Amino acid sequence: MDIIPTKKVPEQKTKRRNLYDLFDTKNQGNLTEEDMRSGIINILKLGELVEADDAITTAFQSACGAKKYTKKNKKSENILNSTIQFEEFRIFFVYLRQYFE
Repeated sequence: MDIIPTKKVPEQKTKRRNLYDLFDTKNQGNLTEEDMRSGIINILKLGELVEADDAITTAFQSACGAKKYTKKNKKSENILNSTIQFEEFRIFFVYLRQYFE
């Protein structure tokens, strides 16, 4: 899973931005769980992760709203929203990676 840039360094942030833009095929500025699943299969070519459907769902739900919560340090009305923003994209992959370690 080294193809997933999860470190907080400029080079990996740039790679994450490029991946995020590729995953965002509808140009909406946020990603749904289906966008994430499709990107994992079609862009990262990690079809074996489809077998780990629960891991993807759990990682997605954990990452949704995570940045809003930590940024404001209080609960947000949209804490349980159903999309991932760029700031949460890395968090999704951190959660997903933990499932496979």
